Amino acid sequence: MHIYIYILVLCFGFCYPIHAQTATAPFNNEMSAYFVVNQSTAQKQDKAEIEIKENPPQIQKIKNAKKTTTTIGQKQTNETSGKSYERRGIVIAKNRIRINSQIDATVSKLHVAEGEQFKKNDLLMEFDCSIERAALEEARLSHEVVKFEYTEKKREAEEMPIPSETLELLKLKTDLALTKLNHLREHIKHCRLFSPFAGRALKILVQEYETADALTPVMEIIDDQALHFRTFLPWSWLKWLSVGDAVEVEVMNKNYLAELAELSEEVDPLDQSIRAILKFQSQDGLMIGMNGVVKFKDIEYETNQEIKQ
Repeated sequence: MHIYIYILVLCFGFCYPIHAQTATAPFNNEMSAYFVVNQSTAQKQDKAEIEIKENPPQIQKIKNAKKTTTTIGQKQTNETSGKSYERRGIVIAKNRIRINSQIDATVSKLHVAEGEQFKKNDLLMEFDCSIERAALEEARLSHEVVKFEYTEKKREAEEMPIPSETLELLKLKTDLALTKLNHLREHIKHCRLFSPFAGRALKILVQEYETADALTPVMEIIDDQALHFRTFLPWSWLKWLSVGDAVEVEVMNKNYLAELAELSEEVDPLDQSIRAILKFQSQDGLMIGMNGVVKFKDIEYETNQEIKQ
């Protein structure tokens, strides 16, 4: 029994060193590789630092860097020399109105055709007012009658006593007849339709011998002598925009100088924009309905840049 125990002890003492050496071998290999890699990396870093010190890289300053951002309906460009903003718009006529006849009458004659130009106070249309003219003549005669009666009563009152109420009543009748006469005279003026400004007949809504309604438009006219440009701007631009600012408008690949003529006093609740009207300095080649782009400059930004410089 003791012999077997002695043999086991000898075997254990002989095998344990071999097992321990085998188990620690991978760990020793990994540590050796780690130190080798770190040593190689450190050598490379030292070499790179030496090269940087000997040959420093050239640094170039970027001047006048530009940053451009584009949003729907707006193009904004930021530069070190200033800011510019672009908005799309449309060429419009300053005055575009529909004219009513203001009386119920038949059109007797048209003096302009669609697309035809006219001057201010030119005759555009005439109506058949024969009934109104007859009523005017009747009112004129009625006024003459009551006026004559009142004059005679006043002359008689100088010779014989006449109640003052009688004279007062005749005077009221005379004034009433005169008021009716003046009313018909004003009514007759609407039998001839004159242009309120120089422009062009855009649409003729009634033809000769047709009956016009007093509340229905008979003609649409525009003032094409002074074309304008309409656009909508963010209300926040009001801090650096003002009426009278000079701007540039590009229409059909051609640039036009314009002036900011009008800024709306009301902000649209949906998109928080305001309406702006620009007046062209020259309108050669422009037509109503053309699309274009207006270019604004941030005056406040440029002023601040000048102060900083």
